[in-house]
Amino acid sequence: MNADFILSLLITSSAYLFLALIWKNQNIDEKQRKIKNILTSVILVSVLVLSFFYIINRRERTVDHRIGIENIVNSSVKNSATKIIELQSKISSSKVLDDEVPTRLQISKGQFKSAIYRIDKDTDLTTSYKIFDGKFSKIQHLSIEQFYKIFQALLLLVIMAAAIDYKFKLRRYAFASLAFTSLLSIFLSIRISEGWDEVFINLRHAYMLVNHGIYSINALNMVEGSVDFLPIFCTAILGFLGADLLSTFIIFSLLGNVIVIIFSYLITQKLTGNRTWALLCALIAGIYPNIIYVGATGFSATLFTGWILAASYFILFTPKRLVGLIILSLLTLVRVEGILFAAILMAYVYVIKPLPEIIRTKHWKLAAKRAVIDGMIVLAPFILSLITRYYFFGQAIPNPALFKNAHFDTSFFSSGINYFVNIIAFHDLHLLLALILLLLVGNFFICRKNEKLQLWSENIKKLLALNFVIFLFILPYYANGGDWFPLKWNRYGLPFNIALVLTAMTLIYGVFFLGNFSKKISIFSLLILCFSLSINYIKSSQTRSDNYFSDLGFPSMNRWGRIDNLSSLGQFLKNTTPQDAVIASPEEATVMYFSQREMLGLLGVSNPEMTKMPLQPIAPGDAVHRKRGHLAVYNHRPEVIALYEPVIDDKFILEKSISDILKKDFFAKDKCDIAYYRVGSFQALEKMGYQHFTISYKDRIFSFFVNKRITAEFKKNLTEQGLKYIGSETIHYSVNPELTKKYLPAAKEMLNDL
Repeated sequence: MNADFILSLLITSSAYLFLALIWKNQNIDEKQRKIKNILTSVILVSVLVLSFFYIINRRERTVDHRIGIENIVNSSVKNSATKIIELQSKISSSKVLDDEVPTRLQISKGQFKSAIYRIDKDTDLTTSYKIFDGKFSKIQHLSIEQFYKIFQALLLLVIMAAAIDYKFKLRRYAFASLAFTSLLSIFLSIRISEGWDEVFINLRHAYMLVNHGIYSINALNMVEGSVDFLPIFCTAILGFLGADLLSTFIIFSLLGNVIVIIFSYLITQKLTGNRTWALLCALIAGIYPNIIYVGATGFSATLFTGWILAASYFILFTPKRLVGLIILSLLTLVRVEGILFAAILMAYVYVIKPLPEIIRTKHWKLAAKRAVIDGMIVLAPFILSLITRYYFFGQAIPNPALFKNAHFDTSFFSSGINYFVNIIAFHDLHLLLALILLLLVGNFFICRKNEKLQLWSENIKKLLALNFVIFLFILPYYANGGDWFPLKWNRYGLPFNIALVLTAMTLIYGVFFLGNFSKKISIFSLLILCFSLSINYIKSSQTRSDNYFSDLGFPSMNRWGRIDNLSSLGQFLKNTTPQDAVIASPEEATVMYFSQREMLGLLGVSNPEMTKMPLQPIAPGDAVHRKRGHLAVYNHRPEVIALYEPVIDDKFILEKSISDILKKDFFAKDKCDIAYYRVGSFQALEKMGYQHFTISYKDRIFSFFVNKRITAEFKKNLTEQGLKYIGSETIHYSVNPELTKKYLPAAKEMLNDL
């Protein structure tokens, strides 16, 4: 969404609302009819003229450079966020703790040697090219011309099927339209899919189930590093049948696109009673940017959103409440925090909504009995999961949920609220909300004193309540620091985005088709409006650095390249380290997944030891670097430590020497800062017996530390793999002095040795 897209809707809806208020009676005389037609024409021409001037206006605008009403609304949102942050800082305090570091240990510079091995061939693994037997990569690398041909063909099939259904009222063509919409959504999602390391934390659980019969990130110790149980479990079941785990996991992610499309259709069809309009809403939801960006990544945000829509549909808009309750009860197994959404929705359905009727009739016992019975249905899977987790893992809540809980620390709360404000601005959610409020006024006047539209009014209230329930549900995500994924994804706020879009589309239907305009005028007006909005949207998106159309149009610049790099390191370590080796890294957990070795997470998401550590962010409110892991290295002495960004690919190798890559890339100042934060000082690693190795292939270079326990065996394996020792390089590094003042360089037991 963008400002100009929303403003066009605002202008047109305001104008039609104005007409609806003037002519409440359809029985108007000929003179009034002419005036009405003239006003309608003026409105439509005005929209087209505004669109034309916007097209020829070449002045660039971004989300940070707004004018007029955009600037007013955007400023009000930012000011409100500031007030909320100030209020929270008065209520709560900082939970962040810094170490007491003696002056003699505040050493910010040093050096160590790296042993360099070289082989003149390419690495032998490219993960992204194996997804869906190569079809995934093929779609990502289609030329612009090929992409648009497929895109246009699928879109045409969607429209043709919907048009045939509209003309002949054949339900099978409505199903065909939904099927083609799903294919289009899947195609677009694959086109701009990005590979992220965190996906493999989830995938390791499926791998362990298939290969070791244990639900854990490791085979030898029980650790739950994910909140997404059901998609992982289903992936493992198919894995037992021989399916590729990564491809299957992405399929379940894409299944979320399909479920969102189906229930967007069912909800709007139930509310409007118009199948064609519902198909249009399903199309908009299916190709909505947030859905497309997350759909083929392997993350469960789209599946989670679809599950929320499914439960809400049955509970709020149909008499099949038991079906809805069962779906709602399973939401916590898709993502554990789903229980919070379930609790808020149940509070609305069983307390807030029926409260006036309960007070009037005083049927407290009957209402309470029903609420308790239905509440137990919803709570049962959650309670069972708590007991099971506590029995197997020693903690009732999954590690990621505990790790991300900042206990309302002021810096994380401030950072999260600012992130939320940026989400609102980036996606223009405040303007979408303004549109909804305006359309609500229009629907109020249309439904006023009209008994035939009483059910419509009731359903609109339920739809608005659903928006509010989802809004309350997503707030804790941001109160704990927000997300570290791209703003354009908005994976935490995805259910709210989709609910707002469906609400706006439903209310537009009310203003245009339930008002006092003839059917022909309404359809013609909507066609003009859609044309205007389309060209406005495309033009406005071109001024943004991260925009939907440029990502779709251009062939992939290897969006899964980082996963290819990390997986190649994993494959290398599989061939060169003992089978009982443990690999530690803040890269969780592609390297470990492909090395098939036990892992020690240094990011914290999959490490219960780090969960128990105090908040010690590298910067106030930093969502990624919030707790340190250097004690884990001291306690466990893993065989291999791969620090942040342990792989450099071929584009650097062609331009620089190995020495330059080591000094300017692997151990650049920012990388050294993160390394110090994660594992302590390099001197401490040397004291614990770690030696640094640089492995140079033709197409990429690896950097990691190896423990002395396996150094001899590791060197022998390197030779057997054809790598040759070509010398050593002294690496001079420096760390931000402020970090050395805040964080101990090693475990307290080692301080006297440094």
